[in-house]
Amino acid sequence: MAIRGIKRYLTDTFKDFVPDTYPRIYQQEIAVIGAGPAGLAAAHTLAMMGYPVTVFDQEPVAGGMLNVGIPKFRLPRDVIERDVARLEKAGIKFVMGVRISKTHIEELKKHFDSIIVAAGASHSKELMIDGWRKEGVLTALHFMERVNHDQDIWRHPGQEFVRNGDVVVIGGGSVAVDCARTAVRLGAKSVTCVCLESGENVPCHPWELAEAMEEGIKLMEGWSPKQFAGAHNEMTGVRLSKVNKFEKAQDGKISFEIDASQTMTLPADMVIVAIGQAPDKFWQEYADDENIDFAGDIVSSACSVVDAMASGIKAARKTDAKIQGREVKTASADHELVAAEDYDKRYPANRFKIARPPMPMVAPEDRIKNFDEVETEYSKEVIGVEVKRCLQCGFSEVDASKCIGCGICRTVCPKGDVITMVSAGKGGY
Repeated sequence: MAIRGIKRYLTDTFKDFVPDTYPRIYQQEIAVIGAGPAGLAAAHTLAMMGYPVTVFDQEPVAGGMLNVGIPKFRLPRDVIERDVARLEKAGIKFVMGVRISKTHIEELKKHFDSIIVAAGASHSKELMIDGWRKEGVLTALHFMERVNHDQDIWRHPGQEFVRNGDVVVIGGGSVAVDCARTAVRLGAKSVTCVCLESGENVPCHPWELAEAMEEGIKLMEGWSPKQFAGAHNEMTGVRLSKVNKFEKAQDGKISFEIDASQTMTLPADMVIVAIGQAPDKFWQEYADDENIDFAGDIVSSACSVVDAMASGIKAARKTDAKIQGREVKTASADHELVAAEDYDKRYPANRFKIARPPMPMVAPEDRIKNFDEVETEYSKEVIGVEVKRCLQCGFSEVDASKCIGCGICRTVCPKGDVITMVSAGKGGY
């Protein structure tokens, strides 16, 4: 099923949806530091469990990297504002514009029963090769932050690098592709991404790369930057060496070898370095604090929004378990797989074999002219067919403390006979 497309349709169709107020079951109060995807997911999960939650962030508005790092053509700002407003209306408290210091931490410990730190990886890694201090060398975070806040990308008055000339992006991940596509929309004459990886090792998603190439962006695979060229502070190009061996370990660390005999200089008026981000080292001294849990990019190199949210949910469950003195249960632990009898092995006879339609998109020649969202959305008709792919194999659990098996729900259900009463055998409910 096209789950992402279906969710997009639902959120866009039911914009006026008003969530229920979070329940208040527990007195213990939780502080979440960071209003990015990990912090928001952690806060929502804990609030759903019944805890009063307060979220702190140094930015004036919630969203974290959703606002700062992701371009508007992928995620419109009004969508973030709408969802954050729902969280706040449902009962989560937000305290914005506060940069957390050691003094703040000690105060939070006095007033809150537990703290979740989801401060993210707020520092872009810099490529410290010859010429890395030139005016035309920007980090991905500096570049995207200023563009997303409608500011000039110059660090200070008097800088002279050419913004709309030849732009080179160092890196091949999702952030690098976002920067490249943003540069195109700002009017760059040419945009080229340069990465160490080649082929299937290129870290960005294939669909991201395909969309970028449709917009005229080039990718140079298997090249390593060695120098930012140009006299004094002037940026004229990037000197590259060919990578002839590349390896990535299971822990994410990379190693590579270059062929010094194969070099070239790629013309560049501006360079955007998108080789990763790192968390603030300030948080390392709290790693062993029993009242503090961590979530998001600050604990994992996985950098997608989905990964960050999953990490936030995991941290919330860990915090709840610690406060209430219970185990953290996972889906795999809760769901025991038991072989069913032959008569119980049901599978739909008519599974849809219709090809999934591609997500409708604005034409490349039109979308590069502005920062409007590039994906439109599936129509109601497409969604109607798509949801029929569901095999209805979902697992549901009955709370024995609330259900006595009387069967009344089956008879009064307005949807018809959709509830089946069966005896609880081994592994059953």
